[in-house]
Amino acid sequence: MSEIIILTQPSCPNCDKLKMFFKFGLKGKYNDIIKEVSKYENEDIFRELINNYEITSTPAIIINDQVLKDTQPSKVKEFIQMWENQ
Repeated sequence: MSEIIILTQPSCPNCDKLKMFFKFGLKGKYNDIIKEVSKYENEDIFRELINNYEITSTPAIIINDQVLKDTQPSKVKEFIQMWENQ
């Protein structure tokens, strides 16, 4: 699997939940391939990604040019497993 891009921004409770899920729910399994792109820390890259992928809210996950906007734990697991099995 290639890189997992997570789009986040400050003061976003769901962004914090997603990061905690990757850390604890998935036990850090993907830490070495996760790239967090924060709205204010990486503003240019963030804007480019939201424009290219038509993302309107955070958090969002991008893997291999596919976007997951529903970041509930079960959806995240399913999305990642889809890419692991390829």
